Parts: sequence; C-alpha cells; structure tokens
Amino acid sequence: MRNVAWLIGVASAIGFAAWLIGGWGGKSTVEVVDDLGLVGFALFATVCSGFAALKSSGRQRVAWICFSIGTGGWVVGSALWAYYELWAGVAPFPSLADAGYLVLPVAVCVGLVLFPVGYTGQSQTRLVLDGLIFAGALFEVAWVLVLRTIYETGGASRFAVGLSLAYPVTDLVIITVAVMVLARARTGQRTTLTLLAVGIVSMALSDSAFVYLNAHGVYSTVNLIDLGWAAGLVLIGVAALISCGFAPATDAATPQPPNQVSMWLPYVPTCWPPWFACRRSSPYPDWAPLSSRPSCWSPSCWCGSSS
Repeated sequence: MRNVAWLIGVASAIGFAAWLIGGWGGKSTVEVVDDLGLVGFALFATVCSGFAALKSSGRQRVAWICFSIGTGGWVVGSALWAYYELWAGVAPFPSLADAGYLVLPVAVCVGLVLFPVGYTGQSQTRLVLDGLIFAGALFEVAWVLVLRTIYETGGASRFAVGLSLAYPVTDLVIITVAVMVLARARTGQRTTLTLLAVGIVSMALSDSAFVYLNAHGVYSTVNLIDLGWAAGLVLIGVAALISCGFAPATDAATPQPPNQVSMWLPYVPTCWPPWFACRRSSPYPDWAPLSSRPSCWSPSCWCGSSS
C-alpha cells in the first residue's frame, strides 16, 4: 500500500510538470492545474507525514508530527493562494497565505532537530557551531545573489520587505539544519533524510526565486519555479512513507567519532564568500580574472605572492 501511494505521488508530480511545461488547455486551465495541484501535493505530504507519525514512537513520532504541521500550514497557504488567484482574480503579496507558508520552515526545522538519527555521544555544541559556520557562509552568498537586491529594491511597506527577506532567511536556516542532521545520520536513516533534505532544498530554491522575481515585478501566476515546490512536497511525502518500512529509530548510546564528511562539510560554503567579495568590491579590475580561479584562495598562493 505504501509503495502504491508514493508511486502515485511521483507519477502525479511528473504529470503536473508535463502539464505546466506543455501548457495544455490554455493559460486559464494551466492556472487551475497549477494552483490546485500544489494544494494536492501539500495534502499528500501532510497525510504521509501523519501516517508516519502513527507508525512511529518517541522522538521520531514527534518529529513526523512537526512535519505534518508544517506541510499542513502549506496546505492552508496554497489553498488561500488558489482562492486569491482563481476566484478573487488577484495574487496579493503579502497576504494571509504567507502565514500558512511560513509555518513549514519553522515546524520542519523543529522536526529535523528532534529526529533521532545520531549517537548520544556526539557533541551538540559542535553541531550548533558547525551550523553557525554553514549558515553564515550561505547567508553571505545569498546576500550577494538575492537578499541584497530584495533589500535595495524595497517594496510597498517595510512589512512587505521584511516578509520578502523572511522566506530566504528561514530557508537558509532549514537547509543548514537538514545538511547538519544528514551528515551525522546513521546508515539506516540516510535514505529518509536524504529525500527530506533534497525536498527541502528544492522548496527553498523556489521560495528564493519567487521572492526575487516578485521583487522585480516579473513573477507570473504560472511559473516553472512551482515545480520546485511540487517536487519538494512529494519528496517529503515519499520520505515519510519509506520511513514506515523501518523500525522506529532511536539515538544510539554507543559513542562514535564524527566521520570525514560531517567534519569538513560545514566549511565547504566558506570557499565562496571571499570569491564573491573580491569580484564585487575589488578596486583593481585586473584582479577579476585572478579571483575567478579557485587556486588564488589557496594558502600557497598567498604565501608565494608575499615572498
């Protein structure tokens, strides 16, 4: 039964993508499919997360309840958005729909933290510090690529600008938590958490693209970025169904040293902020080609140039 459910979800997502790309039935029909399809995918993720909660126990049950609450908020938000577009004939921003949408990153973030995937001997302090490093580096990149433009473009009110910034900022937080948890997961939980992480990243990219396009006034009611939300919701639902096939997870009491991936992963994004900073603010135009070469950031390069 679980296999049939997630196969239906995946097939529906493929059909949804084909409909949007092909534009079958004209613009008005595609709008209906787009809006109602996202409501359906959010319901799919909510029901699957609720089912996983029923089949789990302890912290894992609480984690899936949080996922169900988050995707349930997305159901409310997408339903309100569909009402605004299909019946009221407007697509306002900000609106009550945003309250429903923003429930997801908060609830899912809590759910990821509660997910029992690691070992009780692992340092929670290090997890927090690694997360801060990872999030700080991602924020620097996001500021250069998206956030700065949104802030400088402004909006009808400070509230609208703040709400526009809230989407990418909360997405950065949830991506950071997802990656940190995945890096420390045991083998038996990696399939579920990988699907969750990919789904979260997919939705985060669509969120940032929506805010960027909306800030420039070029977002249309039917847009291919909607595919990212659909894919993310389906992946969350599939992850929930797959987790039901395993015994409820618990944290292992046996201490285990961190693996190489979890040790070095937080530092990967730190390679990009210096590159962006040099490209955008260097007073020497001739340095631009040099800054585009990764080798220029190696210690040996700087040591050699100073001798």
